[in-house]
Amino acid sequence: MKQGINSRITTSLEPTSSTSPSIQSNNQLIEAEQKGNVNNNQSTDSISQANDFLGMSPLFFNTDECTSIWYADKPPHLGGIPRKISVDELNNKIGKGFTFTENIYVNNKLKINSKHLHNKNYMKDELLKMINNPFSDKLVVCDMGEEVGHGVFARAAIQVGEIVAVYSGELKIKGQRTQYGMDVDPESNYIIDATNYGGIARFFQHLPLNIAQNFKQLVPVLQKDKKLLKRYLELVMAGDNLTRSQKEHGISVTMNDIVHNDGKGTFRDFLYYGKTEWELQRLQFLEISVNKVASENLVTEFSTIDGKPIAYLWAGRNIEPHEQLGFDYGIGYWRDRATLPLLFNLAGEVIPQTSYRYSSLPFFVKELASKNADIAFNI
Repeated sequence: MKQGINSRITTSLEPTSSTSPSIQSNNQLIEAEQKGNVNNNQSTDSISQANDFLGMSPLFFNTDECTSIWYADKPPHLGGIPRKISVDELNNKIGKGFTFTENIYVNNKLKINSKHLHNKNYMKDELLKMINNPFSDKLVVCDMGEEVGHGVFARAAIQVGEIVAVYSGELKIKGQRTQYGMDVDPESNYIIDATNYGGIARFFQHLPLNIAQNFKQLVPVLQKDKKLLKRYLELVMAGDNLTRSQKEHGISVTMNDIVHNDGKGTFRDFLYYGKTEWELQRLQFLEISVNKVASENLVTEFSTIDGKPIAYLWAGRNIEPHEQLGFDYGIGYWRDRATLPLLFNLAGEVIPQTSYRYSSLPFFVKELASKNADIAFNI
């Protein structure tokens, strides 16, 4: 099964048809959208560029489109040697009408209703810098085999708190069927769809959340560097879900809570409130330790820059060279598809499903039900 992306995520399977999304269908949904502000910031260059994107224009301007990218025919730990290839060559490898871009495109007829967006402008300067200069020598796209498709690995160390990528693609109205859709704001009507147009974030695979492992690695790093701790707290505080939970439940944390050992519990509650290890909690490993399973190292977040929605990912802990990058797509992603996620070991290999079993599942799974009609699932 080839996996795609999303935590606010819609569907994982790579597209099975080379047909691009119907613009006519898109416009029908747009007509139902409330009237709002139109993005009219167009230039001669952007209009020319939009001709390559089926009547769309970029949300952000003065950017350079990527012309090359690091690529390997297998993960680094398995002998993959990164080399630079052209974007055209990558597009051919992905196939199915895919076009690589590190910008966010919008149908020229789509009206963005800014009333539906939180105009937070969080991390504005850093995000604009990344959009304007999207090339990263720290990341390599790797072929992970027919079952998976492609994944992303680190070519160099990535420090906790680094913004790793913007989730690029096509801005669409929620409700349209999509292969790689990322929410840009839970309360808005918009997603960014990377099915036919997308960047490197499209290839981040599902890696289950392992709170104990992440926290064990994170605490000593932040205790040694107060500047890094301040940066980390600023990123976490920018998270809309966290600030909402803080308001509702009165959760707060100070720098002293993490610098001093007796504050670890408070800090852990602050970071992971409301998050569950839904997958690892139900796994019984027969031939491998849970800490040998590649786990989430990226945090997904969204912001709005001058009324334009954007989703991005930052490093939730230090990421070592050759480590796979990914995040937990969330239980709803797999429940909607009635299928099990793939797990990877630390080298980027798929872990055989004979090496573990689920003690229970909160949703129906097609492939298990087909093997044993008597299997019961809690839905």
